[in-house]
Amino acid sequence: MALALRASTSTSSSAPSSTQRRRRGAATVAVYSQTPRRPVFRALAAAATVATPTPGRHPPLALPPTPTSVADAMSRVRAKGKTAFIPYITAGDPDLATTADALRLLDGLGADVIELGMPFSDPSADGAVIQASAARALAAGATTEAVMAMLKEVTPELSCPVVIFSYFNPIVRRGTASFATAAKEAGVKGLIIPDLPYDEIRAFRKEAIKNILELILLTTPATPADRMKEIAKASEGFVYLVSVVGVTGARATVNPLVEDLLKEIRQVTNKAVAVGFGISTPEHVSKIAEWGADGVIIGSAMVKQLDHHPTYTHRDSLKFFFYIRSDAHVRIVQLIKLHRLKLLLLVLATISYMAFALKASASSAALGHPQRRDAAGAAAVTVPTRSMVRAVAAATSGASIDPAVAMSTPGRFVVRAPRVPSLAHVPVADRPALSVAQTLSKIKEQGKTAFIPYITAGDPDLETTAEALRLLKACGADVIELGMPFSDPYADGPVIQASAARALAGRTTIDAVLSMLKEVTPELSCPVVLFSYLGPIVRRGAAKFMAAAKEAGVKGLIVPDLPYAETCEFRNEAVRNGLELVLLTAPTTPAERTKEIAEASQGFVYLVSVNGVTGPRANVDPRVKDRLKEIKQVTDKAVAVGFGISTPEHVRQIAGWGADAVIIGSAMVKQLGEAASPREGLKKLEEYARSLKDALP
Repeated sequence: MALALRASTSTSSSAPSSTQRRRRGAATVAVYSQTPRRPVFRALAAAATVATPTPGRHPPLALPPTPTSVADAMSRVRAKGKTAFIPYITAGDPDLATTADALRLLDGLGADVIELGMPFSDPSADGAVIQASAARALAAGATTEAVMAMLKEVTPELSCPVVIFSYFNPIVRRGTASFATAAKEAGVKGLIIPDLPYDEIRAFRKEAIKNILELILLTTPATPADRMKEIAKASEGFVYLVSVVGVTGARATVNPLVEDLLKEIRQVTNKAVAVGFGISTPEHVSKIAEWGADGVIIGSAMVKQLDHHPTYTHRDSLKFFFYIRSDAHVRIVQLIKLHRLKLLLLVLATISYMAFALKASASSAALGHPQRRDAAGAAAVTVPTRSMVRAVAAATSGASIDPAVAMSTPGRFVVRAPRVPSLAHVPVADRPALSVAQTLSKIKEQGKTAFIPYITAGDPDLETTAEALRLLKACGADVIELGMPFSDPYADGPVIQASAARALAGRTTIDAVLSMLKEVTPELSCPVVLFSYLGPIVRRGAAKFMAAAKEAGVKGLIVPDLPYAETCEFRNEAVRNGLELVLLTAPTTPAERTKEIAEASQGFVYLVSVNGVTGPRANVDPRVKDRLKEIKQVTDKAVAVGFGISTPEHVRQIAGWGADAVIIGSAMVKQLGEAASPREGLKKLEEYARSLKDALP
């Protein structure tokens, strides 16, 4: 929203009306010669009437109007033909006192909605900046209870609604009903849960409605048209359009697909649409506003301002500037001697610059919102082919990718989680003759590199999957990785996403997959490892799932979104069922965490070769060579490399670098799932598998 200092030259002690508080008029430049008892920006955030102060006195504060719902706030901005400004910060970074001040500050600077991130140890949808921010907040002791208590004090002072961005895990741990109730009591108006499984939206939405919370849902460039329409219909407050297939974090340019995606969403809903992820510059803001977005969400770039500046004590006097847009011009307001700040909040410069760019664009003719189409009368939408599953909404019932799995999305690095029990002490049960570890150990002793192909169960059907398992073994597979289809495989790229969608469309279920395996595994001389997201496992119950996997002849388990803090308990359950829990590490995993993962992983250590999702790459990341050396310095277990490997040249190169095994997924799935018929697919799969096997030493 336009940045305007809510000002009045009146010295009357009576509180201004709501209209007066929100009126955008000329700004009064106030220079404080004495350090006020409260931060000056609190006066701004509280929409105070600012008069030229008397030395030794601070300006009177007026209570802001009670924040309305998120939908109402967006509607008001939209009705004015403007674009809403939605900044994001992490609760508790660097501490909750600063967060409280930052909320007041953002409100005072004209935020239309504020998105507050609940810190979590495994923020799978977030990039390096917000990961680090969450880690700092957790290290400082930020808890759900503490955040809610802070909000309960601060939200009554704000004139804009606050939306909590939380991963599902903290909500499940507290209890959905308890969390929603606490959020309501804290004055929160909405919730964003990036890893809320799509199948659980309806039940969760009912709980949110009971507590007058608006559940905001996300859609991405990878969301198919029918799913996007359902999301738009179910979302409250606004529809959150993620601009990239990946994690949060600054990008050089805005994804050009956003313009078309906005048009597509507009054809199925008249709700406000806000764009987020990767937005970091005034140019980005202006561009997205020009494309017709109702709101722009700035996260990582905002969070970065609170972190990357010097720390000051309460005795320091700080100076900073921000732009204030009056009706026809910009003024620079100088605020001097701010008391009690622990950080140099240069975030003001960023906020103001972006918001000014947003509002300046909004006032131009090019920014007039396009005529809204009534959803009921909209023509049928023709959508380009896109992968079938959302890339951002993680598919867990309370988990997000473990720092050890930070590889699954671009630009991530591993955040050190809160202290967790050591995993090294967990006893390893006796294994059957064909355990994954023993199989790879034998191949390693022979000086060879193991061949580990991956296929999706049920694509195109389970009968073909059974034949493919037998075929892969005949082609020389040493271990076979079988993917359990899931609706939101966010660690996977378009090929495996589409494969999972086909399998689910064919009504492939966990029970059906395990039943098929129970018949096929006795015929195989190589171990089968299941690749499953945590959501399906938790729904069934970890103990029950693993017992069924054991009965089906499965030897190992890979769970890409298993939070590191829960690995110990999960691994114990796997051991009880004779399953080897394979853990993942990436090029960005710190050395200390890599060592812990290597010690805890069973079967082999899974080295992800890229910072991103599965799918073919032109070249193998050269960092893999050094990462292999580093891992081998801390463990003698087999190390397998996967993600992005698709050609015989890749296989030979990775084997030459010393990998004990090579995992080929998307390229393998493509041979089988995209063929004209199952028979043709099996033929292509055999030819391709043999070409890769022959390339290995």
